[in-house]
Amino acid sequence: MTPMSSQLALPGAATLELPPVTAPIPAVEELLAALTAGGAGATCNFYAGADPDAGERRERLRRYLTAHWAAPVVLVGEAPGYRGARRSGIPFTSEHQVLGHGMREATATIVHQVLAELSAGAQVLLWNAVPYHPHRRGAPQSNRPPNAAEIAACRELLAAVIAGRAVVAAGRTAASTLHELGVAAAAVRHPSHGGKAAFAAGLAAVLAAEPAATVAARRPGGLP
Repeated sequence: MTPMSSQLALPGAATLELPPVTAPIPAVEELLAALTAGGAGATCNFYAGADPDAGERRERLRRYLTAHWAAPVVLVGEAPGYRGARRSGIPFTSEHQVLGHGMREATATIVHQVLAELSAGAQVLLWNAVPYHPHRRGAPQSNRPPNAAEIAACRELLAAVIAGRAVVAAGRTAASTLHELGVAAAAVRHPSHGGKAAFAAGLAAVLAAEPAATVAARRPGGLP
């Protein structure tokens, strides 16, 4: 098992502070309990089970969510990849960004770079519509799109995260997934495959249009 750190070292970006949780947030604790106990079809719940690193992934996510729960905007991806949250436990964050070694993920690197460039790390919470890892049968180090049943199984988890926040979909696939769930979301270009500049511009525009006071004043609630 790997030692916990109070920071994530993010190459090319500011360090993501993960202070110890001194005042637990009930909503976060409830979310983590549901996330750990839940599942979605043939996806991998990497926060539970016999995996010796599952507990560390849960604690990293707990610290991340607690530190960012007041964020007025949530950036939602489709699902974790095997190079990213599947190993780190934190959406849009790679193992290398957590431990300083191990797998890197281009999307994770770009997302954190852009958040640092926009000075928006505290304004944006990172999440996935399906927070478990969908992979091909017998190939855990692979990715596949989640199916409709898996997306539906994670509906309540998503609702708990997006309630009261402006929702931004990272890419067309995530936007389509959110649309299937009836979630109104702004869509920005996915940051991978040369999309960094467009992703940064789109996210900057959303942040400019969604000041914290406006989002905080919205009626609490998530999915219809």
